[in-house]
Amino acid sequence: MKNIIKTISLLAVLSTSAQAAVSVNVIANSGTGLYLTSNLGSTAGSLYQFGYLDEAAYDSLGADQTDFASVDTIFTSIGSGNVAGDGSIFSLGNSANIPASGEPQPGTALYMWVFNDTAGATADEWGIYSSSSWVMPNDLGIVSLSSSLIDNVVAGGTSGANFTLVAVPEASTYAALSGLLALGYVMVRRRRA
Repeated sequence: MKNIIKTISLLAVLSTSAQAAVSVNVIANSGTGLYLTSNLGSTAGSLYQFGYLDEAAYDSLGADQTDFASVDTIFTSIGSGNVAGDGSIFSLGNSANIPASGEPQPGTALYMWVFNDTAGATADEWGIYSSSSWVMPNDLGIVSLSSSLIDNVVAGGTSGANFTLVAVPEASTYAALSGLLALGYVMVRRRRA
């Protein structure tokens, strides 16, 4: 029985080690796949994170899809960097080895969350992008997140070969808009009465 437990423990250590050797490289392709603000302005210096997202949970967030705290709880970052001066992602120094915990599991889709600010919590625009080719391998290997291979826009949009961020109003903005609508409704009802 002790030998069986030792064997299982050794297999667990080996499988964790193999998963830890997987690395993610973010590749900027010059002239394609630039990240732009909603008015097609530059996102130079802004933050991007790459990791994995519970897309089903994201879809069920409803109005909270634009709330940073809500989305942040279902997005696990495994690396980050800054957008270059031309709106592309930096292509150097942005590799990340997957933590020894073995997350994310092989076959898990990876996502890139791009902001128009140096911190996600203070950004008022963002986009979440993925690709059918951004999948964790089953064993040792490298996954490349190429800006020219994006085929899944979860939040944001496209503009030719480029990707645009979308406005994400703060909850207080929604509250103010709701208040104005309610006030307008009351005024209309009073005039009719």
